Amino acid sequence: MRDKIKEREKNRRWRESHPNYIREWHEARRHPCQHSGCLVFVSGDAKYCVLHAGLVRRKSRPEILFSSTAPLDPLPIPMTRELIAFVDAVDYEAVMEYPWRPAKPCNIIYAVTSLPRSLGHGCLYLHQLIAQRMGISGLIDHRDCDGLNNSRNNLRIATPTQNAANTLRPRGASRFKGVARATETQKWRAYIRIDEKQVHLGTFETEEEAACAYDAAAIRAWGEYAKTNIQ
Repeated sequence: MRDKIKEREKNRRWRESHPNYIREWHEARRHPCQHSGCLVFVSGDAKYCVLHAGLVRRKSRPEILFSSTAPLDPLPIPMTRELIAFVDAVDYEAVMEYPWRPAKPCNIIYAVTSLPRSLGHGCLYLHQLIAQRMGISGLIDHRDCDGLNNSRNNLRIATPTQNAANTLRPRGASRFKGVARATETQKWRAYIRIDEKQVHLGTFETEEEAACAYDAAAIRAWGEYAKTNIQ
């Protein structure tokens, strides 16, 4: 124990007599990030900055979670937890100015960043940033229900009712949206919620028949905003 204390004291005195050694050592090892177009300097044996190191690591790992419905044209935006969002090339540079992380306020994963104090603190969702650049405001809806697919052709303005209509099925006994098991008869009941009121659509022998009944009612009520069971 005494030897360790002596060693620590010796190291402390050496650091005090060489205050600039560590800084000069790191500066001597600094070099630019190897990612094309990146101007960030890194030190040590690192080849990439923090942002592009994550991107390169994700590209080399086939098992990572990509946005399943995003087309191939938009560019990837790396996030934490090995997730990737997608934006169009016209928005790429503006989006890469912020670090992004996944958030799941409901049953859909979105990309979100924390704003600095100079911009008012708070959180900013990626689709909100894209909407601002498109010159639109209000509630933004993802056409394919994929919160990581933020290409411009996947975003549209919606009312709260339309946005709620274009959602994935909730958890329940049925694998379809708007379908539940009738406890009395053990058949399948179709229902739809319009203007905060639940409307009974009938009882059916199979889940598929009940799902079709919901789809027809949803299309009549919400048109293109309806998230149907059978695409």
